[in-house]
Amino acid sequence: MIRLPYCAVCWTDWAMRYFCVLLSSSMACHGTDNGQQDWNAWFKPYFDFINRQPVIKALCYINWDWAQKSKDYNLPWGDWGDCRIEANNTIANLYKQEMNKALYFHGQDEKALRKALGVDDTIPPGKATNLATAFNRNSVELTWQDAEDNTKVLRYEIYRNGNLLGTTHKNTYRDKDIKAGSSLSYSVRAVDMGANQGTLADPVNVKIPVSIAKVTGGNFESDNHEWTVREWFGERLIFSRETKHALAGKVSAKLFVEKASGTDWHVQFGHFFKSYKGMKYTLSFTIQADAHAEIEVLLQQTHEPYAAIISVTVTADTNPKEFTFVNTLPAQDDSLFLSFMCGKATVQ
Repeated sequence: MIRLPYCAVCWTDWAMRYFCVLLSSSMACHGTDNGQQDWNAWFKPYFDFINRQPVIKALCYINWDWAQKSKDYNLPWGDWGDCRIEANNTIANLYKQEMNKALYFHGQDEKALRKALGVDDTIPPGKATNLATAFNRNSVELTWQDAEDNTKVLRYEIYRNGNLLGTTHKNTYRDKDIKAGSSLSYSVRAVDMGANQGTLADPVNVKIPVSIAKVTGGNFESDNHEWTVREWFGERLIFSRETKHALAGKVSAKLFVEKASGTDWHVQFGHFFKSYKGMKYTLSFTIQADAHAEIEVLLQQTHEPYAAIISVTVTADTNPKEFTFVNTLPAQDDSLFLSFMCGKATVQ
């Protein structure tokens, strides 16, 4: 195992002869603001390492503004800075010089790249068949029968209303980003090891109901990590699923605030979802606590200016209480975070 700051690669002599190694990097330490200094401190050792190791066949640099994205999505990496190569002219020019070296191969497209890596396949895969869709509360589930290919199907591309929606290695796909009342048309096609694209499957049309649930996993019956626990300044929130004394349905969310500062936003339990312009959103929930507690409920943008379309404070006690709130209409399509802020009291 050989380690560099925020990246790692490992191999054996056997692996050097038979496998490619991908060297990945999460960031340039604390941004690219200082130009040449940052290049000498991080980029140069990184590329020198790649030049010395013939086993490394590919590299991945995450070209991200960690400071801004952490601010937009309340992530903990704000002190990593703006690590985008294009953010600093010196870094950008030195990176281009490095990439122009004969050591690096730049494919014009995926097919050319795969051919250069030894994949000699020009026969496209067949068509995926029996494409079917099913609306399920807040998503559209797609299934199909695998396409045939002379080598191997690498992935499937999913199209919605003629636009690429996503990819999958399986013969199932779940579209969670849907709008109430919309008409959708889905199709799928296979892509093989040579990057040959198959024929699009016969499209299937879906009409979404005029009212749908936007919170995925609102009944807490699945374990798909739809809900997020957020803690600041050493606070501690433990989330589990309550089945013996569920408030509604078969399962409820059980929250135990192990440590709280008394500031509501320091402990949050929430859910991200996309909203659409002109749509009305109604929030309904049932809550109970083992002692009197104040919970701030906030539905707000995930980015500046962090405008709230629902902002209320509710009280919970030993008896279950039901609440329903209706928001103002969003002015545009947006990304929202629904948050139950529990930092003012120890609650269950």
